[in-house]
Amino acid sequence: MNVLATAASEQQLIIKKLTEYISAHVSDSTAWHLPFVPIHELPFGLTLHMVMMLIAATFLVVMFCMLYKKNARVPSGVTNLLEVLVVFVRDEIAIPNIGEKDGRRLTPLLCT
Repeated sequence: MNVLATAASEQQLIIKKLTEYISAHVSDSTAWHLPFVPIHELPFGLTLHMVMMLIAATFLVVMFCMLYKKNARVPSGVTNLLEVLVVFVRDEIAIPNIGEKDGRRLTPLLCT
C-alpha cells in the first residue's frame, strides 16, 4: 500500500510541475524574455501577446502591400498563398458562421 501512495504522490508532483511549466509559457506578461539578452519591460502597458499580434499584423500588411500586383489577373507566387488564406477565412469561417451576405461583407474584418 505504501508503494501505491508513493507512486500517487510522485504522479501528483509531476502533474503540478507540468502545469506550472505550461502555464508559464502560455500566460501573458509585460516583460519580454529574449535569448541571450537581458529582460526588457514593455512600455505603455503593452503585453507580450499584444506585441506578438502587432508583429504578425505588420508582417501580413507588408506581405500584402509589397507582393500584390494590381495588374495581374491571376495571382502567382506568394500572392497566391495570401489569396488562399483569404478564401479559407471567407469560405470556411465567415460564410458558414454568419451567412452568405454578411460573411462576404465581413471577410476583410475577419482577416485582420
